[in-house]
Amino acid sequence: MALFAVTLTDQTTDVVEGADAYQLEGPLTTFFAFRSNRNVIDSWSVRLASYRTADIVAIRRSADDADAVGGHPAARSFPITAGGIEAPRLDAVLASA
Repeated sequence: MALFAVTLTDQTTDVVEGADAYQLEGPLTTFFAFRSNRNVIDSWSVRLASYRTADIVAIRRSADDADAVGGHPAARSFPITAGGIEAPRLDAVLASA
């Protein structure tokens, strides 16, 4: 599992914790957690968060340290400040408008 930081057009950033992957579903981008022993998004996957794709500026992924301690999926919002995003360190930009 990983952390995904979703930067929106209103300059806020939501952090989706516990997600394994995301995919487009019509006008939405949805983040999923896989069930045990699965490596694909399927009917057993759990939807964690959805965003209107047109509102997404960037998606960044980072490994989640909570994996080692059995963290629980959750979504949190972080404002962008003059010093940057008040969120965990993000390793890679996966998508950008």
